Amino acid sequence: EHKIKVLVSEKQANAFNGAATKVMKANGVAVNDLYECISADRKKYTKGPADVHWNQKGSELLGRQVAREIAKALP
Repeated sequence: EHKIKVLVSEKQANAFNGAATKVMKANGVAVNDLYECISADRKKYTKGPADVHWNQKGSELLGRQVAREIAKALP
């Protein structure tokens, strides 16, 4: 098993998210923008600087956001 550390700058993250959002909206796919939810305090919630993996608090924050969006979509 090889572990690879992926580093993504703020500029790259915004470019990736912008492209993904454009494709999803063009195809009628609902978007739950988790990056928007966490971006203001990204460094607080990642395992390291420019890391794409979340620490425990980041995972909990994103989990709550996902749960809210699922609850809104349910009848």
